[in-house]
This record gives sequence, C-alpha cells and structure tokens, in this order.
Amino acid sequence: MNSEKYTFVLLIFMLFLNITQAQEKPNFLVIVADDLGYADLGFNGCKDIETPNLDQLANNGVKFTNGYVTHPYCGPSRAGLITGRYQARFGLEINLTNSYFDAYNGLPTTEKTFGTRLKTAGYRTGIIGKWHLGGAYNFHPNNRGFDYFYGFLSGGHIYWPKNVNTTIPLTIGTSNKPHYSANEGGFMPLKRNNNTAEFNEYLTTALSKDAANFIKDSKEPFCLYLAYNAPHSPLEAPKELINKYSNIEHKERRIYAAMVDAMDQGIGMVIKALEESGKLENTLIFFISDNGGIVDNKRQESKPRNEHQDWGDNSPYRGGKGSMLEGGNHVPFIAYWPKGFKGGTSYNLPVSSLDITATIVALGNGDTSGHKLEGVNLIPYIKGDNKTAPH
Repeated sequence: MNSEKYTFVLLIFMLFLNITQAQEKPNFLVIVADDLGYADLGFNGCKDIETPNLDQLANNGVKFTNGYVTHPYCGPSRAGLITGRYQARFGLEINLTNSYFDAYNGLPTTEKTFGTRLKTAGYRTGIIGKWHLGGAYNFHPNNRGFDYFYGFLSGGHIYWPKNVNTTIPLTIGTSNKPHYSANEGGFMPLKRNNNTAEFNEYLTTALSKDAANFIKDSKEPFCLYLAYNAPHSPLEAPKELINKYSNIEHKERRIYAAMVDAMDQGIGMVIKALEESGKLENTLIFFISDNGGIVDNKRQESKPRNEHQDWGDNSPYRGGKGSMLEGGNHVPFIAYWPKGFKGGTSYNLPVSSLDITATIVALGNGDTSGHKLEGVNLIPYIKGDNKTAPH
C-alpha cells in the first residue's frame, strides 16, 4: 500500500473512531428542584401530590435513601453541587441577595463548574433555569463553562409573564425593607445567553420546553443542567392544577402541590424528548433538591399543619430549609441510566450532591485539573463493584 492510500485509510479509521467514541459517550442531565421536601414525591411516600414521571425514574433507576446536600439554602448548595467542592472552601456560604449584580458577588472565577470540565471533553453544555451564582458579566453562565443559557441569574423569579416589570423598586410598601424578589431581579425578563428573552406561559413549563429543545438540537454529547426554581416561592401555579388539589385543606400546601405537579409534568416532557431523539438509553439523569422543603422550624409538632405557614413535608425528618437538622439537608435524590446500571434498586449508604460532579466528570473524561473534587464517582458503588462507604 502506498503512502497516500495508507494516509487515506488512517484518516477514515480515525474519523470512524471519533464518531464511535462520541456515540458511546453518555449524555448528562442534572435536574435540581428548589425547596422540595423529602416526602413530597410519590417514591418517598407522598400521598397527596402526584409525581408519576419522577416516580418512574426512581422505580427504574436508583433511589438514594440517604442523599445529602452541603447547605440548607439554595445558593451555597448549588455552588457546591456545580463545582463538586464544599462551598465553604471558596467562601460562598450565604445566599446572594444584597448587591446581587455587584462584580465581586458570585461564584469565584477560580472555581471550575462541571460545565467547564466537560466542555473541554467535547460536550455541548447548557443551563436552563435558576443560576443564583452571580449576576455580573464575569459570573454569567456563558463565562462559566456553559455554551447555552436560558433562565434567570437571580435566586428567585415570578412564574407568570404578566408580572415581569423592570421598574419595581428594591423597597416596596411601608416597611422600608428590601423586597426579596425585586432585590434579586425576580421580576426582570429572562435571559437567553446575553440577550433578553420572552416567556409566554407558566415559567416551569417554559423551562421544560426549552430543555426538551436543547436535547433534540444537540448533535454532540451534551450536559444539561436543568435548574428549576419550582417549587420555591412565590406560590404560583396554573389554576387547573390548583383545582386538581382542592382536597388539600391547607391553602399554601394546595398551591405547592400544584407547583410540584407542574414540575413533574415538565420533567415528563424532557424524558419524552430524550426518548424521541433516541438518547434516553445512554443519558445519565440525576434528580435532587437543593435543600429541604419550607417548614416552620419553630412550630410545635403537635399543632395541625393548617395553623402554620409552612407547606413542605420533610418527614420523617425534623426541620427544613435553613435548618441544620436532617430536614434541611436530607433530600430526595435519584439516578437513572438504562445503559449504565440496573435500575429498580435503592442505595442506603450516605451520598452527597458533590458526587454528581465527580461522577459525570469521570464518565465524560472531563478536565480534572485545578482544585481537587471532593465527591466520588457513584457508579462503582451503584453497581456493587465498590462495597465500601462512599463517604
């Protein structure tokens, strides 16, 4: 064989090898709920809220019965999850609320996200939903390893487009106290990358549809971070879903149930997109809440729920969001990957939200330079190859 033919054959072989490797690389879908209680899903025993899509993922995947996050508040918890490192290492230990768009207020640029680590391995990376890790340019998701962003930079957002208003002041009413959603930009328009974006329907539905489109449009292996703000306040949901739960006496719980239901339906849309595009079999899906559900941590347990302004259920654990009791950090946590491991099981040893980054970076052959990841690759533990405790 002459040199020209040899070179041609070698090029064809390398092209085939690259295509094969790209096909074999798993996709990653990391779904995060916001302030969702441990017992607010069917697979964890909930009786008054319907979550069939998440229940199916849990029943056909692995349910972590002792899954923990690293902080009982949204921002620090998500900072730990997205970096795979304890957020105390880099000083992000409170929610970013004051001077949110300040150039120095956000996830330190010295930290690498799982988007950054996987992008170097050829992954298309995206985040849809809540960022909450800095609103200034240098903290923007597009500058933190994500090719695509649709959502909001703040830690909270209203759910209906009719309420979007850029002129709402930071102090509202007579109390002269900062309004949470206004101070965080919660009434501002959404962003698609660096541009203002519209949403013309219930926000949870809009985010879910965009995630489905991202999946269908991805030609290369992808890593999508679907960061819902549901069922975080404000308590807003489609009327038909609120009516569906009219049997729930407690008003806040009724709306909350509708919000969880809407999120579950949205996740169903995303799973359908994976199925229709032939990507479900080789997509590793993680689902987790960023902290426990909202409860009145000071209330007397003997009093009925309808006497308190709380709506989450973290049973059998005490406490909730903001509490260092189990209910603040012990969260619903599942993994699903048909091609990767046998489903229909539970894993009972403690695992951490930090393990998500460690797992997907290992499987995706991502960049491991810089600060050492503090989670572990969960796959050997799930498959039973490693029978020791992960932590």
